[in-house]
Amino acid sequence: RNKHGTREQGLIIGGRERTAVMSDNNFSQDAKKRKTDGGDRVSSEVVKMMTSMRKEMSSMKRKMNGMEIKLMKYDHLVRQCKSLRSTLDGTLVMIAHQTAMHDELAIKSLMLAKSVDDLQSKCGGMEESLKVKLRFHKQLIDNQSWEYSAPPIPSSYWIDNVNEDEEQDIQTVISQMKRATTAMRHGEYFYGGFGVTSQLEDEAVPYLEVMHSHWKEFAGALSQYRHYLNQSPDR
Repeated sequence: RNKHGTREQGLIIGGRERTAVMSDNNFSQDAKKRKTDGGDRVSSEVVKMMTSMRKEMSSMKRKMNGMEIKLMKYDHLVRQCKSLRSTLDGTLVMIAHQTAMHDELAIKSLMLAKSVDDLQSKCGGMEESLKVKLRFHKQLIDNQSWEYSAPPIPSSYWIDNVNEDEEQDIQTVISQMKRATTAMRHGEYFYGGFGVTSQLEDEAVPYLEVMHSHWKEFAGALSQYRHYLNQSPDR
């Protein structure tokens, strides 16, 4: 073998070695490329996961903010309710107080109305009493000019009709009738009766025609005296 062929072989060998080195380099680059591609895929998934988590966190944050706003509104409503309850309690107390005052005023009004009715009744009674007193005193004044008008029994009657004892009894009765009539005409009570002393004792006083005028005076006085009894302020 010649020297030139040996060098070519060496080159070939060298070429093989270089090819082997080149093959190792290519393997390293492929491994790196596969590693890089795998890392990129992992990074992409991580990014997606982080993005999703950020979105979820943002959503949760918005929800929490909404809940905080709702809680603030709820607290505000609670305060308003407490304020309204306090106002309502105060109103109820005021209404109860006003109701009590109204009831008290109603009772006082009823009592006052009754007092007014009683006073009106008393005033009406006093007015009627005053009218009665005025009529009573007017009649008394009118009776100041009254005179007993029955004439005395003529002496001829005694001579022709009765004896002396009967005359005395009749004169006694006429005298008592006159006193009673005069007392009643002046609004006075006549404390006495028609007493007799002899023949007419324990008997009814007889009606005699000659005594008619005296009985008429007595009856008129008695009728007026009964009216006095109803109108007298001292009855």
